[in-house]
Amino acid sequence: MIASRFANVARQFSTSASRQGLHGGHLGENLPFSLGSPIRTTIMFLAFLGVPFAAPFIVVRHQMLKK
Repeated sequence: MIASRFANVARQFSTSASRQGLHGGHLGENLPFSLGSPIRTTIMFLAFLGVPFAAPFIVVRHQMLKK
């Protein structure tokens, strides 16, 4: 009973959310950055994903060299 109510609420939410979707525009229109320049997009991708990935390794290396 509770599961069917939950499923009904989830279905109502998903249909109302899909109806409120505004733009059916072109690819990348809803992104917070421009896809116009592939080189700039690649650099931004590497900066935003590469730096946080490398940070723990840099911290560990710094701590090991400190001894």
